[in-house]
Order: sequence, then structure tokens, then C-alpha cells
Amino acid sequence: AEKSDISELSLTDIEGVLRDGSGLCRTNSGIKSFTMVFGTNGPLTQYAYRKSGANEIIYKGVLRRLAQAMRDEGRVGEPCELTGIPTKFDLHRTCAEALREGGQRAPEHKWVGRDWVPLAGSLGNDAQALPAASRPLHVSARALLALQFLPQGLFLFQGRLACYQSTYSPLMQELTASQVDYYHNQLAAGNYEIRGKGEGSASALRLLLEVFGKLRNSRRDAQLPPHTDLYLWLFSNSGASADCRIVEIPDRVLRFLWEC
Repeated sequence: AEKSDISELSLTDIEGVLRDGSGLCRTNSGIKSFTMVFGTNGPLTQYAYRKSGANEIIYKGVLRRLAQAMRDEGRVGEPCELTGIPTKFDLHRTCAEALREGGQRAPEHKWVGRDWVPLAGSLGNDAQALPAASRPLHVSARALLALQFLPQGLFLFQGRLACYQSTYSPLMQELTASQVDYYHNQLAAGNYEIRGKGEGSASALRLLLEVFGKLRNSRRDAQLPPHTDLYLWLFSNSGASADCRIVEIPDRVLRFLWEC
């Protein structure tokens, strides 16, 4: 969206980046991290939809409807269980409309499962981190749309998918932006592999040094604020049980790397 800070983003900016969904569809069709996050049962990757050639039509139809629905959120409805945003979003209706647009039969029921929210349980299965055997998760359109961008911000660390959180938001933003730039460059070169594969724990160290170098070169007065912490959220969305943990990279380690 060509904004300098996350706080400057508006819903209009997000719609401008998404447009008709074609760009996000191409990216998610290419990078391997997408299926590692959502599996192969979603509209973009499900075999039956791909075989019929309807998968991209259905996926873009869902993306457009998510963007439209997020405009109506924030005022009435039950709180989204991921963001707290009041919402009346109906995933079943959204998917049914997109499937019919792609010439496919709509399912009788469609609930939020781990093909839409990583680590989410599903009706009849409490194996994952967010159990939903008694009822489906109630999730906002805004959260579901944001999650579709998640694979571009991930890398592999100790065999798990990893993303960032930090007490210093510009650091988190720069680290995530470096991942997005990496994937766009790799896709242009015909490489679809997830970043960090086969590198072990060294991948996180190398990324930190790269981003710190960019920050210091672009801003000579750049400094880490006191008590800056960085957290790696590690997870796997495959298998029968939840696999997730948080690794802290504390202030003293970040400051040492900054000086290096």
C-alpha cells in the first residue's frame, strides 16, 4: 500500500492492494508456504476445483466478498474470536456464493476450520489449538482476509513455520517486509520454495542481520529503543495435534546483533 507504518493502513488501502484478487491469487498459487499454512482443502488448492479449472474463480470470489464484508464490521454482532471486532460475517454464505460463481455445487454447511484459520479445530475434532467441537469459530471477514496474506510473511525455523511479533513495531514491520520482498523476487525467478528450508536456526539470525543492516544504512540515527524484545511465533498446521510455541529473542541479544 506504500505506507510507511502499519498504523496508516485503512480499509480503502487494503482494497486497493487486493483489487480483484488476481495478484494475491497468483502469489498464493505459487509459494509453498500457502499449503503449509492452509493445507490443500481450501478453494484455491482443492483437487476437484483445480481439475475443473474453477479454483481461481472461486478463490478470487471469496477474496472479493471478504473485502466487501469487512466494510460492515465493527458496529454490531458477536466479537470475532481472533480480533474482538463485532461481526455478523457468514462464511457459509460467502463460500456458497463463490462456489456457484465458479459453477460448483455449494455445500450444505461450511464452517471455519484450519483450512481458513491455522490451528483451528473443527466440528467433531478438538485436536487443534482452538477447539471447536461444540460450535464453529466465530471469525471476522477482516481476520480471514488478513490471514490470506500470512504465507508471504513466513519462513521456516526449527522445522516450523515462523512469524514475528515485537515490542518495537518498526522492527516487526521491516522483518515481515523483507519476507514479502524475498517471495516476490523468488517467484519472479521461478523459485517457489519456502524461505529458510534446510538452514536450521541460522535462518533467523541471518534475517535479523540483513534487516538491521538495512535499517542502519537507511537511517544513520536509527537506534533500538530500550527494552526491545522480539518473539518468533512457531507453528505447524499439519498433523492431528496442535504444534505451536513462542521463542523470545531478548533485548540483550538484539542489541548485540545490532552492534554486529
